[in-house]
Amino acid sequence: GLVRSAWTINEYSFSLEVQVPVGATAAVHVPELYIDGLVTESGKVIWTGSRAGDVVPGITAAGRVGRCAVFEVGSGAFRFELRKTG
Repeated sequence: GLVRSAWTINEYSFSLEVQVPVGATAAVHVPELYIDGLVTESGKVIWTGSRAGDVVPGITAAGRVGRCAVFEVGSGAFRFELRKTG
């Protein structure tokens, strides 16, 4: 199957949509563009500042690489949103 991604950015948020085919996994890197930004998926905070937040089925916070929060995901469609908090 196809792996797809698309992103949008504005002054206050960054959105990343990812689609992972059945039977595959992916490491999703969300850039930490804002100091103390929040990363959400399905309305749940999964990353805040520099640490993992709520648990969302199918998503594991894998840590940081450079200035990115990294998440391991299984197959499915995901929408990660980074929002400026200050």
